[in-house]
Amino acid sequence: MGGMQTIGLVEPFMPTFAKGSDTPFVKEIKRRLKKAGIEHSDGKTGATWTNPEVLAAIYDKMAVAAKVQMLYQATLVDVLKKGKKITAVIVQTVQGLVAVQAAMFIDATGDALLSRLAGVPTEAGYEKTGNNQPMSFRFEMAGIDLPKLVKYINSTHDTWCKTNLPYFEIAEARHRDIKYKLEEFFLKGLKTKELTEKTLNIFRLLLL
Repeated sequence: MGGMQTIGLVEPFMPTFAKGSDTPFVKEIKRRLKKAGIEHSDGKTGATWTNPEVLAAIYDKMAVAAKVQMLYQATLVDVLKKGKKITAVIVQTVQGLVAVQAAMFIDATGDALLSRLAGVPTEAGYEKTGNNQPMSFRFEMAGIDLPKLVKYINSTHDTWCKTNLPYFEIAEARHRDIKYKLEEFFLKGLKTKELTEKTLNIFRLLLL
């Protein structure tokens, strides 16, 4: 459970700066993170930092406590309808095709697949260009001497970061105000055409 938060490593929970946006659900997640030994606050920003594996376990426990029946590794294949009403969804599981009936279905596929299969009108992209927000592509690396890396980054005197380890922002590939040391690396990719102006702006490096 957790979707892009856990499987996609999309970190952290970004602050909304909206009064009252820290809902009871978010407060409960923070409480459980602390109980699990994860300090979610960096003390300087409004971001909520997590651990993907711990967060997935927290969600699972909350679902079990709420008596939610989980169906893992299930892929949406089709829908069954009676008139305009969806009566069941067909999913592919390790046991084969399964029909799941319910009084109500919520489309949380991320790309409106349930809605499209059901023939529900959908919209995608910015109304002026049709472009969608670029997808996050996160990955993990191990075997890095983090203190040594942070010391090097700070020695360049051109790094802006509000936080310290264990939460440390190395760089953005291109920033409107700040010239990061690693920007030179990405600009080389632009010269070799391995990167484009469009893709150059979506890189961000974090230490978690």
